[in-house]
Amino acid sequence: MKTRTLALALLVAPVVHAQESGLDAYRRGEQALKEGRPAEALAAYRRAVAAYPQIASAWGAVAKAAVAAGERAAALEALERAAAIGALVEPHAATLSALPASPAREALAGRFAENARPLSRSRVFAVLPERDLIAESLDVDPRDGSAYAGSLHLRKILRVEPGGAVSDFVAPGRDGLWSVLGIKIDPVRRELWANSCNIGNDPPMKPAEPATVGQAAVYRFALDDGRLIRRYAPEAKLCFNDLAFAGGRVYLTSGAEGVWAIDPEAHTLTRAMETPGLLLNGIAADAQGRVFLADALQGVLRFDPAARTATPLPVPAGASLAGIDGLYVHRGALVGIQNGLRGVPPRVLRAMLAPAADAVIAVEVLERRHPLHDVPTCGAIAGDRLVYVANSQLDAFTDGVIWPAERLHRTYLLEIDLTP
Repeated sequence: MKTRTLALALLVAPVVHAQESGLDAYRRGEQALKEGRPAEALAAYRRAVAAYPQIASAWGAVAKAAVAAGERAAALEALERAAAIGALVEPHAATLSALPASPAREALAGRFAENARPLSRSRVFAVLPERDLIAESLDVDPRDGSAYAGSLHLRKILRVEPGGAVSDFVAPGRDGLWSVLGIKIDPVRRELWANSCNIGNDPPMKPAEPATVGQAAVYRFALDDGRLIRRYAPEAKLCFNDLAFAGGRVYLTSGAEGVWAIDPEAHTLTRAMETPGLLLNGIAADAQGRVFLADALQGVLRFDPAARTATPLPVPAGASLAGIDGLYVHRGALVGIQNGLRGVPPRVLRAMLAPAADAVIAVEVLERRHPLHDVPTCGAIAGDRLVYVANSQLDAFTDGVIWPAERLHRTYLLEIDLTP
């Protein structure tokens, strides 16, 4: 689900251990700037970007404080870092205009303009007719090419046949299903796994269930007939974001509440790792069983289930994998749908991994500002294609009420060819 960084993470992420200095520094910078102490604000913001160099808005804060402190060269350098990450000019327009005219400023304006240019290489895979789906999750059956999409609002899972026919795979609310946040198909067992949660009014479910807000469960369905095989529910109140299969287990992210694991044979659901200071969303595993986690602030981390640790993957200077929602692995690369990086337009990225999968060596933007984009969320690798939800309409509600049909649109699934 969309992660609203940086502001949201600063409010909800636990402030402990190594993350405390970065988050506290950002807060101190904000306060100092409000109180007219720009030099102090600049020092604090610099400590924040040292902790979170992949956050464009944090670099923008450095630039704003630098202008106020009279350090124009530092402001220009910080704006260049924000532009390299992919930021649009709008959040930084006042800071940019405060700098004296120069060839460097003109070049920077050009970089911001390039970030705003639409980039599209996809085509329509399918159209889901119900306008109030608020579709979040997706996977594709490798056997017959059918896609399965989960609805946050209507509490159901749809099946989309290769010819385009759409039907309910799991009817609304069946088996106690709440909003569906993640779907993965186990092609060997012929099962569809879905994690579901009552997230209250963000966005709302139909019908609402006030008594179960904050409760979650993972559902295990037979793919061929849709029957429920088993349901796993944590005792704690939390929501799972996404899931992946690795090493005979199912791993799930849960925002700030850690990584969880299900043993499909023993039928156990346990916390595999606590994640203080992290806000985890997407998760993916490669053919070797290596697991990758998408964190709102630090980008992508490599997860070691045995050691119960997660290590951030280094990225090239100017690249950012922060704010990724859906995360996938394809032929030695990570593919991510980035919708939570403040000041940067939603986009689809491909990050080439080093041979040991312990670092990112190059990042390519595959899609950006597509005309159908309205909070693109999750997708699936189908052979050499990425199929993904282009317009989840995840923000299409006000005060806990979904907008009327005339303000909504059909849901589009797009596909991108991932071959070189």
